[in-house]
Amino acid sequence: MLICFLTIESSFASPLYEEAKNEAQKARLEFAQRYQAEPAIEQKKLILSMASLEFQRLITERLAPPWYGTKWAFHGVSQEPGKGSIACGYFVTTLLRDAGINLERVALAQQASENIIKSLVSSLSIRRFSDKPLSDFLINAEKWGEGIYIVGLDYHVGFISVEPEETYFVHSSYQTPGAVVRELASESKVLASSKYRVLGKLSDEKFLGRWFNGARFETIK
Repeated sequence: MLICFLTIESSFASPLYEEAKNEAQKARLEFAQRYQAEPAIEQKKLILSMASLEFQRLITERLAPPWYGTKWAFHGVSQEPGKGSIACGYFVTTLLRDAGINLERVALAQQASENIIKSLVSSLSIRRFSDKPLSDFLINAEKWGEGIYIVGLDYHVGFISVEPEETYFVHSSYQTPGAVVRELASESKVLASSKYRVLGKLSDEKFLGRWFNGARFETIK
């Protein structure tokens, strides 16, 4: 079953999207304050874990939904949900930027998917899978734990959201319906067709610490 959503008209989406961006900014500052004020290492780890789940919620429940139905195009560079078109790399970098990640939206979007991931997380938060059935890949992702991931494919990039009941693929799809969708990862033709898959979990200290502080992520080319 493919789960997709119709385009939301920009007159409706824009206020919701601005509200979501403001919510992300508020969460970022609150976590930054808590993390900096906490001296205990174990408590800092707990704050990072909580921040990871909150970042997942912001992406999957607040920022991504207004984009559902926005058209895909190879050269799509829209920055507004429901208007124009958006390519897969730009979808990823735009959502990350609007969640408060300080990155080079255009330069990063134009990189190979693995370089997008390497620009954001440490090597310990990256796993690679070659010539693996989709089912094996998803088992490994789910064992890695609940959270939001970036997945790089042969010619595509998007978000994997591992949730308690299901795992979803959120991306600007070049296949039918040719738009931004949220679909069950296990039923994604795009995921299944790729021979190479790279996962980067957006939960390590490099990523979350820079999110807290608004530090710049340099683009790896």
